[in-house]
Amino acid sequence: MKKILIFLFFTVSFMGCHKNSDYFCDNHRVISNPEDSIALISELLVLPDSAAGTDYIYSVGNYIVATSYDRNDGIFAVYDSSGTFLGRFGSFGRASNEFSRGMRPNGQYLNGELFVNDVNFNELKAINIQLSLDSAICVVNKIFKTGNRAMASFYLNDDEVLFEQETYDSYRIVVADRNTKSVKRKVNLYKPCDNPFSAYADIAVISPNKDKLVLAMRFLNQVNFLSLKDNKRVSVSLYEDASICEDESKGREYYCDLTANSDYIYALYMNQSHDDAYEKVKPMEIHVFDWNGNFIKKIIVNEYITRISISASGTLYGCDLDDHIYKYKAA
Repeated sequence: MKKILIFLFFTVSFMGCHKNSDYFCDNHRVISNPEDSIALISELLVLPDSAAGTDYIYSVGNYIVATSYDRNDGIFAVYDSSGTFLGRFGSFGRASNEFSRGMRPNGQYLNGELFVNDVNFNELKAINIQLSLDSAICVVNKIFKTGNRAMASFYLNDDEVLFEQETYDSYRIVVADRNTKSVKRKVNLYKPCDNPFSAYADIAVISPNKDKLVLAMRFLNQVNFLSLKDNKRVSVSLYEDASICEDESKGREYYCDLTANSDYIYALYMNQSHDDAYEKVKPMEIHVFDWNGNFIKKIIVNEYITRISISASGTLYGCDLDDHIYKYKAA
């Protein structure tokens, strides 16, 4: 199921690879030899029998939330920070407190509410976790309309929502008014191309004060940093420059997840061919940056984790393909 979800949109035929350093901006850096690295050791926090079907994990407040697309007893499973199971809630459907299979939390957690982007319903919803646990029913406090193919969306304030939208030839950032549905701002992200998802698909996070956006690219070896105040841009590649591959046999999955707290951004680096990605087990790297786009360090873990989340206090969590949820600490 996970591999189907991961490659749902990846249907384009390719013909070759070419390098270009300014897909996102001219202010692009290549770090060929990232020397600062640390190894983390894992503690098994949640066993697969409890977390079966986990697709994503989020450390928010005092909770760890695991989402699942394959469970009928609740698509959100909630644990405390020690891994104790607290309950499940949520379902797929058309009601205002239900979701499509195109939903994914965005990592924002404000005043007890976890925000969930639903690309198929063009909505950003705010879930009250504790009320949902207490009632065993998903409690949605806010709903923001986004736009068609809003691959990510974020709460700015009670009147505004920001979303990343795939267009026919690129991606753009849109800020919309919740009440009037009017577009207040648009920012184009990349150069036009024939197949924007295959070139520019990414995982996005927004800074806690909502003034910066970070985009870790799936099929390009690159992480992008955008200031929402003045549109200043920085992009970074580790090991080698980014290149778009038009030959499917040479294409790779680079960054497979992204998480952040107020201090740092953590980008989970897969760097595997499309055939090996989510299949061939190997140790994983996590690339750590500050919000200005400076590379800080490289983290190594032995487990083949494909999802990560960082707590506000700096505790790192990971989940593998067999639904083990790990907590990490310095070796």
